[in-house]
Amino acid sequence: MKWVLITSVLFLSTLAHSATTSYNEKLLSGIEKLIRIDFPNASRISVEKPYTSQAIPDNATVEEVKPRPPIGNIHFKVSWLGKNGKQEMYGTAVARIYLKVAVSKTPVRHAEAFSEDNVRFEERELTPFSHTGYFTENSELFLLSAQGNITPDRVITTGQTMSPQLIRPGQLVDLVYETPRLKISVRTKALQAGKRGESIRVENTASRKIIQGKVTSANEVSIQ
Repeated sequence: MKWVLITSVLFLSTLAHSATTSYNEKLLSGIEKLIRIDFPNASRISVEKPYTSQAIPDNATVEEVKPRPPIGNIHFKVSWLGKNGKQEMYGTAVARIYLKVAVSKTPVRHAEAFSEDNVRFEERELTPFSHTGYFTENSELFLLSAQGNITPDRVITTGQTMSPQLIRPGQLVDLVYETPRLKISVRTKALQAGKRGESIRVENTASRKIIQGKVTSANEVSIQ
């Protein structure tokens, strides 16, 4: 009798463990699926330490995760259809996102432009950079330069970048007015320094008229 009782307890314990393991996999998979909406290019997503105050039925599904984007400590909501209708419960977990981001390949000096010579992209876990920002594409980063000195093997954050001064005072630049059918260009002299997108004053070298324009490149200012 004692042997039968012990065997029964072990059998029920094994079933309970299997059900829990199976449901945990379902829960983690549901959370990961929602996280991937925000990180479709993530090389890896790891959901750790899921916790709810009570047991969750096997028919429960994950409805949402917060905050967005979900990095680090997150909250999730699950729901299921019970005897009294739709039931909901909230829980917590830790989300670790692995993504290829810009990393300094060499020392980068203050005001040095970012390029393939000093930047590489490699997989990093994003939690430490959720508030500082990061770069996943060179098309945006390579338009910027370093804000301060950056040592090698560092993830390049948005706070370590700045728009370079494309135009300096006294520089000769083309002032361009363009429509779908017409383009007019006038030679002018910059009266102010300017970064891409900034408005600066330029002087027509012929008429001496001062005009306000927007910096579009290293030698061009446009007006609407």
